[in-house]
Amino acid sequence: MHCYIWWATLTAVQLLQVSAVFRSLRNLRTGKRDGSVARLIMSFLDSRSINALMHSCYTSLSEFNVGDYVYYESITDRFPTFFEGAMIGKGGFGSVYKCEDRSYPCRRRVALKVITKASVVTYRSWKKIVTELEIMQDVDHHNVAKLLEVLQTPHHLVIVMEAGDGGSLMQAWRLAKEYKYDVEVLVANVVLQVAEGLDYLYHKKGIVHRDIKLENIVLSHDFKRVMIIDFGLAEYVKQCETQLFVPCGTAGYTSPENIRAVVERRRVYEALGETMHLADMYSLGVVAYVLLCGHMPVATRCFSSLYQNMLKGIRCVGPHWANVSDDAKSLVESLVKTNSFERATVAVIREHPFIQAKTPLIVEIVQRHMHKQTETERREVKEWVYVEPLSDHWDMIEVETVSAEENRGLALRKGSSTFGRVGFMNRLKSVVWD
Repeated sequence: MHCYIWWATLTAVQLLQVSAVFRSLRNLRTGKRDGSVARLIMSFLDSRSINALMHSCYTSLSEFNVGDYVYYESITDRFPTFFEGAMIGKGGFGSVYKCEDRSYPCRRRVALKVITKASVVTYRSWKKIVTELEIMQDVDHHNVAKLLEVLQTPHHLVIVMEAGDGGSLMQAWRLAKEYKYDVEVLVANVVLQVAEGLDYLYHKKGIVHRDIKLENIVLSHDFKRVMIIDFGLAEYVKQCETQLFVPCGTAGYTSPENIRAVVERRRVYEALGETMHLADMYSLGVVAYVLLCGHMPVATRCFSSLYQNMLKGIRCVGPHWANVSDDAKSLVESLVKTNSFERATVAVIREHPFIQAKTPLIVEIVQRHMHKQTETERREVKEWVYVEPLSDHWDMIEVETVSAEENRGLALRKGSSTFGRVGFMNRLKSVVWD
């Protein structure tokens, strides 16, 4: 896929215009992809034919119809309020925008995941997108963001989703600190509702999310309702059967099972569906850990060191935990167990003293927050969410391209602290090995 065709008739500019999927073809004699077949084909073409081929490549990848989804000439034909400046997130295949849906006032505001067709050039990539759509169409739960509709334009596939008017969990955490809300109450409400959503996904639908983190959890405008979003890495599993899984997720949040596979340089690893569900619970534990103390559990640049620290066990100790209740610490430690089958399930979470004591108090935060919005945040409410600067794009890394040396000390750029002086781990990219 990453081979380039070096033929004399193409200039460097022309070469870049040829879509990557057409730069190499499978050689039936060797069984491998290389540029020899393409070079042979190109040797018979003149400059006009080459230009026509480049145009065909672009058209075939950017203007084809995707399924039976409704077709519009532009996104603004369906959403007149859509504009590029409303971007609130960016991923491997597209971007997410906030938007007002004037055709359905009951929806108020929605989130648009805009996928550029030309950026998805492999069958495997399209299969991921199709799986994401199938999963979102299949679920219906209070704690999972709903898929509202799917449409397409000549160049884009647009996924319209229910939006959390209160913004992401990270934004809610910042407001809770600013307005001096009881953060433990917010954490208890989030942990319980996300756990309920994950339990529904796994036990009712046979789905695991595989990328639970602060950015993939949103809240309603009053902070009462919590929703899981972004099913780009989610997949169907068989609960009682061993399956092969590709290690994926966000570094720092993903479970020891995933990190171990990366350290051992395995493209896939065997696991039960239950194990993958409990991996989601581990990620939820990391979310709670960060919200309560403002730091990631393990801060290291190296996957091997990360895994070794995970094996030692994660404890809620140190000066950052001085003002956190023992019950809160107990809940977090029950979720981030190294052994997946020792991790807390939703049944355990429901009965945990921390949840029992704190979740009823969310009513007080709801009342205070609504009052605060009425008094001082009318402008922010009209704008829906606080649009923050985007971090760098996620780094998509193939396992076979990472050397042993790089794997031992994969250097990821440091970013500015999200939680005061948190360190670089809160800016680690989503890493997907595919």
